Amino acid sequence: MLRGGAVDIKSNKEIELMRDVCQLAAQTLSCVGEVIRPSVTTQEIDDFVHRDTIARGCRPAPLNYRGFLKSCCTSINEVRKLAHLGPRECSSRVA
Repeated sequence: MLRGGAVDIKSNKEIELMRDVCQLAAQTLSCVGEVIRPSVTTQEIDDFVHRDTIARGCRPAPLNYRGFLKSCCTSINEVRKLAHLGPRECSSRVA
């Protein structure tokens, strides 16, 4: 992150903490993959991600960021497949 035009160099402890959090996020991502199937709603995906993140002792980063009301960002593409993680409020079903 830049502060006043300078590069913010992370300490070894900060880098270690970032690695730990990334591992936790990867575990949640792996687990949510098992939840995604035809007929699941984006709300059900969000509910799972929220519960799993809290159970790991973390808090969902997107939740309440600039008023965002979800724990993860999901959207469905034009052929009704889960397309990517990006902001969208809906409770559509994955086809």
